[in-house]
Amino acid sequence: MVLKDVILIFAILGLAGIFIISIFFLFGYHIIYKRVIKKQQTLTFGKLVLFIILFSYIFVVVGATLLLRNSSNGLRGHLSLHLFSSYRSAWYHYSAAEWRNIVLNIIMFIPFGILLPILYPKLRRSWSVIGICFSGILFIEVCQFVTKRGIFEIDDIIHNVLGALIGYGFFCCVFTLRYCRPIQIRKLILTLIPLFSTMAVFLAIFVVYQLKEFGIMTQTYAYKIDMKNIELSYDMDFCDEYGQAMVYATSGLASNEQIKTFANDFFSQLETTYDENNTRFIKNHVAYFSAKAPNGQRLSLGVDYLAMTYSYEDYSKSEYNMVYVDEQSVKDKLTAYNIFIPESANFTEQEDGLCRFDTISETDGSMTLCGWLECEYYDDDTIKKIYNHLVKCDAVRMVDIISEQEAYERIEKGMFCCDFDSQINSLHILSVELLYEMDTKGFLQPVYNFMVEINGVEQANIFIPALS
Repeated sequence: MVLKDVILIFAILGLAGIFIISIFFLFGYHIIYKRVIKKQQTLTFGKLVLFIILFSYIFVVVGATLLLRNSSNGLRGHLSLHLFSSYRSAWYHYSAAEWRNIVLNIIMFIPFGILLPILYPKLRRSWSVIGICFSGILFIEVCQFVTKRGIFEIDDIIHNVLGALIGYGFFCCVFTLRYCRPIQIRKLILTLIPLFSTMAVFLAIFVVYQLKEFGIMTQTYAYKIDMKNIELSYDMDFCDEYGQAMVYATSGLASNEQIKTFANDFFSQLETTYDENNTRFIKNHVAYFSAKAPNGQRLSLGVDYLAMTYSYEDYSKSEYNMVYVDEQSVKDKLTAYNIFIPESANFTEQEDGLCRFDTISETDGSMTLCGWLECEYYDDDTIKKIYNHLVKCDAVRMVDIISEQEAYERIEKGMFCCDFDSQINSLHILSVELLYEMDTKGFLQPVYNFMVEINGVEQANIFIPALS
């Protein structure tokens, strides 16, 4: 879900909340409070508006965190008690969505920190605001866990409480400037510490990333996996010698104009042009293009901003069948898409018509092309689907890398990224090799690829970044 979708949902819930809460509030105030209980205290228009805003916002928060979620996600209903794991995950996954969620979790409770002390003078001490907000947050997290509509995360509680403190700081700042004489500068600064600290942390994260020579490896673990009940085995000897490997540079992050030029050149080879009205640019991620072939069939192209790897699909494939084909025939057909496979690349045919090329990793700096390519060959003698992750690369410098033995020991300690759907009872290591994966700045860094068997059935890869 992108940010505009989040804003739209909050806006819809907010308007619905204002309407519903206004009706209930006016009914409760005029019928129950004044006529039944016979209380005569009069609400000012300003307070009435603030009460409606507060209860409407409660409606929005409950709706966004519980009511609009379903329980179909397998990750929901879990506990995440790893402190600051959300930051590690957002950092190592280099995920704009995860950073957005962290920021939204902080922002979400800022209004409570402002509205509660305005409406209830007895709540004008920080501990009272924190106590009420913490209780509400805990209730939401427990409900998410019990109903499986979210994950109970310790980081969410911290972020929400921080948001309430920032809101309370805003209230104290305005209240102090307006009503307190003489103004106590020290107290004023103390109330704004949560805001300034949060801004400083995010600024520091941004600066640290910009100063890094290389990017972030998304294969790095966010938190350690508990290996106590996981049986780990292997049938090989791991090399315990440390070594060196070359880091390579690719074309890096492309601009919109470079992406457009690439798409235009790609479709021109197919004697067509893309439809600008059906083009979508997702900033720093993927651009999607749509076109029609001369025979009227729909074509699509998705280009990654990082090194401009891409996927291509001809939707006429549904009318044909995939077939076996020899390596040279595939290479010849790929030249029509301006793709030239090096002779040294390994060729495999994984199933009928699904072909794959893998380059050989060269750690000495001699590699000029790195990655893999998959394509589907059909019985009309054409290729109708391509996943091209082959990138041109240039040697940067040699770096020290850990040994196979140390990489294995990191798995032994649970220091690896786990994306497996099933619960892990056993891991059996089948093989290990040193290859290259792209980091978030477009550099190719060496990683150890462990082919493992999970629970004696499913095979998967565990990647351990090799830089020491």
